Amino acid sequence: MRFLFCLCGVGVLLPDAVACRLSSGQERLNREIGCRAYSTDVRGVACRQKMWENWQGLFIFAMHDMIPGTTYAKSASDRMGIVIRKMEEAEYHLLRGFLYEAIFIPEGAAVPPEVIVDSPELQVYYVEFGTSKHDKALVAEAEGRVVGAVWCRIMEDYGHINDATPSLAISVHKAWRGVGIGTAMMQEMLALLYACGYGQVSLSVDKANYAVRMYLAAGFGIVEERETEYVMVCPLTQGMR
Repeated sequence: MRFLFCLCGVGVLLPDAVACRLSSGQERLNREIGCRAYSTDVRGVACRQKMWENWQGLFIFAMHDMIPGTTYAKSASDRMGIVIRKMEEAEYHLLRGFLYEAIFIPEGAAVPPEVIVDSPELQVYYVEFGTSKHDKALVAEAEGRVVGAVWCRIMEDYGHINDATPSLAISVHKAWRGVGIGTAMMQEMLALLYACGYGQVSLSVDKANYAVRMYLAAGFGIVEERETEYVMVCPLTQGMR
């Protein structure tokens, strides 16, 4: 059975007006990754936040309908403590676990064993990560631990377009889903990739995954339709985030 993991579990990409405090060290993040600087000041965050707030009324009730039992246990003050930062080299080993959590499991399907991520077609997402200049990863840190990750690399994966387009994967720990962490990480990664000079980024997503509409809202478009999944591409433009 083939598993697609383009978005983990529950609506982490919903533009749900999360108040996410970004790290004041974002310019340092850019220097560390070796990309040209992009604006991450508080005013920029506020402007982006206002934009996403406009979506809240459209999606918040739909989210409850699509995800029965979803709760929003984290208060606004809790969410203000979330920091999006560069993934450190010593944390690269976490990608394997995040990859497993990101597997999309259709309703009624059996949950695969964790060793599924050791298959050759999935190992490409994390094995020897960091050895290529195209390997980029950010994490979400809350309450002193990493609770989410978004990473890209140019690889022969399900969403491969060409050797100039990185493929994206994103995952959030189950206990931290539904509070906008995925949205915040996605915004930062798209801005980072643009700052690094990439023209677009790709992913694949199962057609049955409601996350398709979330990717569309984030700027992705469908470029290929396969039997069970879409390949989607997001053009990277100035002013993203």
